[in-house]
Amino acid sequence: MAIAKGGPQEAARVMTDTFAVAAVRCDREGRFLWVNPTYARWAARAPEKIVGARIVDIVGTRAMAEIQPFVDRIIRGEPVTYERLVELPGLGRRWVKWAYTPTIGAAGRVDGWVATGMDIQEAKDAERKRDEFLATLAHELRNPLAPIRNAVAILGRKGSQDPEVAWSQGVIERQIEQLSRLIDDLLDIERISRGKFMLRRSPVPLEVAIDMALEASRPQINAAGHHLCRCCCPPSAWRSMPTWRASRRFSRPSSRTPRATCRRAAPSASPRASRPAR
Repeated sequence: MAIAKGGPQEAARVMTDTFAVAAVRCDREGRFLWVNPTYARWAARAPEKIVGARIVDIVGTRAMAEIQPFVDRIIRGEPVTYERLVELPGLGRRWVKWAYTPTIGAAGRVDGWVATGMDIQEAKDAERKRDEFLATLAHELRNPLAPIRNAVAILGRKGSQDPEVAWSQGVIERQIEQLSRLIDDLLDIERISRGKFMLRRSPVPLEVAIDMALEASRPQINAAGHHLCRCCCPPSAWRSMPTWRASRRFSRPSSRTPRATCRRAAPSASPRASRPAR
């Protein structure tokens, strides 16, 4: 590999000077030993005006208090990566992702660190727009649920004696409740963006979870011309998990089986005989 004139040191200097990321080296007392032009531009100072200064002199006491816990970890020899909203004269108020790597001196102990900072404001803006889209989508998804729920309630008041109609009504009601819970979670964009998306765990009768799984798989089962019956589960068969997750777990094998088997001629039995057991 050819090296430009000036040797490896010159090549390394050219690379660090043209990096789009900020790069600095500090000693364990928090003084700048070296900065690249990008960081100097962020700080709105010449590099020679930064070298020898303390971090607190450049970023201020408030910012220093926020990053001090990361500095303490670096001094203990731990590599650190974090994201922080910084405010520097030449950069403005923007999100930056920092990566700190400790440096080891001749005595075998940490004598400082090298840090690189990447401007991730555009990525944060994209996340914000995504969250806004999800919130809008959740509101739009909620709108059709009310008329569907009302229509199902009207069907229930009609008191149809047809078992198929009663079963279909129960399917719609259960799926509406499931969609309502998922939309409520989707509306809480703040928890999602903070990585604290919560699933509501509650005891679920195994029979209910299996019924919901069969409801989801019924189109594939009917299309393959199969009959499917289930035996009643014992009353003590309960699981603690989100209902939708339990039903999805049971629906996978029941939906795959029709695709994995050959279609046979549809039986001559009446449609009522092929409905799922309740």
